[in-house]
Amino acid sequence: MIIGGHQYRVNLVSEMKVNGNTILGMHDTKTCTINIDKDQTLSRKKETLIHETIHAILTNAGFAEQDEHYIDTLANGFLQLGVGDFLWKEVKDK
Repeated sequence: MIIGGHQYRVNLVSEMKVNGNTILGMHDTKTCTINIDKDQTLSRKKETLIHETIHAILTNAGFAEQDEHYIDTLANGFLQLGVGDFLWKEVKDK
């Protein structure tokens, strides 16, 4: 999937932790990867993909500070609009 002109690889992975806390997804702009916890329901995977895509877009635009609640709200709203289905198809067709 292309984000900000960069080819990102999306990986389904086992449980991830940051500072001892379990997380559902993570993006890395240096390696152009998005990791998503594979044990979530499909709808949660799609929402997490949207969430991490928003993070990547904002990071590529130079926004170092990002509000998780704001991004969660956008991700859920975009999921309801069908964006998750579109992105998931993009990722699974590669």
